[in-house]
Amino acid sequence: MDYESWRKTNSVHFDGTFLVIKHSAIVMKRAPWQQDTGVVQRAIVCLASIGGMKGGLAPHPYSASKAAIIQLVKNAAAELVHSNIRVNAIAPGAIPTSMTGIALASDASADGIEKAREHLASHTPMPNRRVGSTEDIAHAIMFLASPVRASYVNAHCMVVDAGITEGGAGPVMPHFSQESWAVPMYGAMGKRGV
Repeated sequence: MDYESWRKTNSVHFDGTFLVIKHSAIVMKRAPWQQDTGVVQRAIVCLASIGGMKGGLAPHPYSASKAAIIQLVKNAAAELVHSNIRVNAIAPGAIPTSMTGIALASDASADGIEKAREHLASHTPMPNRRVGSTEDIAHAIMFLASPVRASYVNAHCMVVDAGITEGGAGPVMPHFSQESWAVPMYGAMGKRGV
């Protein structure tokens, strides 16, 4: 792996998340709020990944950047709660998207996404081979953003993966060091690992 690939991935994922938190907090701190309600009304929800929680699920730069996001969320939450701002993250598992299509079928098209969905369905612990969807991720984000339903949730990383990281099924994603999917996904020029 070359350093430029490492920096590019971390710049997009980790640095981007830092800047979102920083600039969102600046705007949110200026906005008026009802201090007497006792409810933390403002929320920032960041996107982490199960790849940042468990080894071997993604290439080094992706996993490291997502793990760093989880820790950044905890630090930012401790600081910003005093400004009536909650900070949380979600850690999705594999969801059929163009990224997963590239990872599992080397194809970001609708056909690649469908192949990824079929692969995920064969490994899901859910009944009827149910596979997670982008809507499942959106619902988790909406929950964490809600001042009514999640006003007491802060500094949390919600895993949305059907229990797979806790051993609910076999490996959904191939171990990145043994498969070629990490190369096209992150443009490492034919190189994997350290």
